Amino acid sequence: MKIAKTVFLSLSAIALFILGAIIGVMGAILSTPLLWKLEEPTGLELAGHSGPGENVIWLFALVFGTTFAGLFLWRRLR
Repeated sequence: MKIAKTVFLSLSAIALFILGAIIGVMGAILSTPLLWKLEEPTGLELAGHSGPGENVIWLFALVFGTTFAGLFLWRRLR
């Protein structure tokens, strides 16, 4: 029983991380106009002509994926 619960939690966390990463990539793409406005004050190349920079996409995916999986595990293991 305990192994089944562990497997369920692990697979659920992985699935939620992937879902969160996909939502993060979509969020990065949708925030391109905001990133263009932030380029001048920050002095960083955040978005090019075709969308956000690769580092911004990875950052959004990592933050959203970790948040989704972390909140799920926090709620289930509390």
